[in-house]
Parts: sequence; structure tokens; C-alpha cells
Amino acid sequence: MSYPDLPNKPTDVVFDLDDFQFTLRNGTVGDVSLGYLFYLKYLFPKFKVTLFAIPALCSSSVLRRVGSLGWVELAVHGWKHETNYECNEMTKEQCLELLNKVEEQYGDIFVKGFKAPGWQISDGCYDALLEKGYWVADHTYNEDRRPKELPAYTLAHPWCIHGHTWDIQTPQVDQRNGIRQLIEERGLGEKLTQETNFHFISEVILAQQEGISGFNPHTDEPLGEYAEPDDGKGPSTYRDLYADVDCDRKEVKQNGEGRAGQQSEQSDSEHIHNPASADGLYREVLIDTTPVQPAGDIPNDSDRPEQEWVL
Repeated sequence: MSYPDLPNKPTDVVFDLDDFQFTLRNGTVGDVSLGYLFYLKYLFPKFKVTLFAIPALCSSSVLRRVGSLGWVELAVHGWKHETNYECNEMTKEQCLELLNKVEEQYGDIFVKGFKAPGWQISDGCYDALLEKGYWVADHTYNEDRRPKELPAYTLAHPWCIHGHTWDIQTPQVDQRNGIRQLIEERGLGEKLTQETNFHFISEVILAQQEGISGFNPHTDEPLGEYAEPDDGKGPSTYRDLYADVDCDRKEVKQNGEGRAGQQSEQSDSEHIHNPASADGLYREVLIDTTPVQPAGDIPNDSDRPEQEWVL
């Protein structure tokens, strides 16, 4: 599977990442992608990202703080994502149960957006999403069977930059779209500009629904100039994000064992604790290099079986 080449000096970008999760990695709390996201926000004040999070591997306390940043929106990415086929044969009733569980457990933390693991989605899931008023992020090869009335965002969107929170293990450069790989190997930071406008997927979906091409449906302003208001309540730095969060490990534990671990080419401790590992990308003002001690046990990557990399 290949993805569109990274655009050079784009005017508009819809940036999304798959597989955001809250796990215990080498004694450090959190998803390693967060440091890179804060770095991109540091470089590009207009930066926004849609994160597809795995609900069963998340804590509501952390998700709420991530969502409160204002430049991050959270959408649903399956439930446990143990394999690429979690939603491939789901009935409508099973998908409704999944969505209801997410809404009951996380309230309004997630937007009504969904992406199936590995792009493998059943007709039953489509029907459930349509009934619940969700939009779907989907692959172009599903165009023929996806209900026309279901709002959809696909890789064919001209503003699309799609990636993952972890390294993709493949020699094919166009498939190496982990956030570290996008920045360090493929030069994402050099391809974007201060003038690049970033959009949430939900903003693009709403604009499509209202027939406002290039404009945000909430305002009369061009889509790229719209930004969430800063209420001053969200964490402004990576350190703030974890400094006073009560990490609810029991919540994660109750959700299940979670997906199989993915092995990065670079150790997680290097990602978090060594600013030089990102070629100087990490700045002290953005990232706290002091590890946060976990309050209890949650599933550890080292305890999970190996799994092929997931697109």
C-alpha cells in the first residue's frame, strides 16, 4: 500500500495519525508521538492534527487533556486494534455496541469520527456509523460499497497527509509514515511553511456537508483561518500534559489486553529522554525529560506478542 507523496509548500493540509494510545513504555507514561506533535506545533502555530485513538488502550484523564489542547481532535480507531481485522466482519449490532461503549466511557472526548483498523471495515460498521451520525475515514478501494450518504474522508483528499504514531517497518520509503519517519527521514518540517493552513478532518467533513468548499461551516472565514479558541485551560507543554494527570491504569486494564506491541527502530527511551535523537527537534520548553512514574500496572509492550506492522 502506498500513500501520496508529501506535498511541498502546501497551502492547506489535513494531518492525521493512526494508533494513538496510552501505554507504559520503558517506565515512561504516554505515546511517543506527542513530543513530535508539540515540535510541529512549535514550528507551525497553525498546526492541527486528527488523532485516531485506540479506546481500550487509553485513559480518559489523558485523552481529555490531549483533547483540550485545542489543536488536537480525537477520533475512534476500533476498540482494541489487536489485529487489522477487528472490524472486518463486525455486524451492525456489534459496531453499535462498540460506539455506545466509547460514548459511555469517554463522553464527548471523541468527535463522531471513526476509522477501522487496517482500513478493513464491514458493511455492518458502515450501517452503524450512519445510524449514529458518525463520519468515516476510509480507503479509496471501499468507494463502491460505502453508503453514499455516509460522510467520508479518504486518502484521495488533496490536502491529506496520513501517518502513524509509531515507526512503520518497511524498506519502501513512501510507506514509512510514522511521525518520527515523516519528520526525520522524509523532511516534513522542511516541506511545510508558516503560511500552511491546517484542518481537522471533522472541519473538512462539515464543509463538504454544507457545500462550502474551502470555507469553515462554523464561520464565514476561510477554512484555513479557523482555529479553536484558547480558553487557557489546556496544557501548553508536553510536561504540563503529564505533570498532574492521575493516570487511571485500572481503566485501561479493564478495557482488555490491547493490541500487539509494535517495535520501533529506535527505543522509546531514546525518543523521550534524548532530545538529540530527533536531531535536535526536541526543545526543553516543549518536553519534560523527567520520566513520570506509573501509578500501577497497565499492559506493557514487552508482554505482548509480535505483530506485523499495521497500515
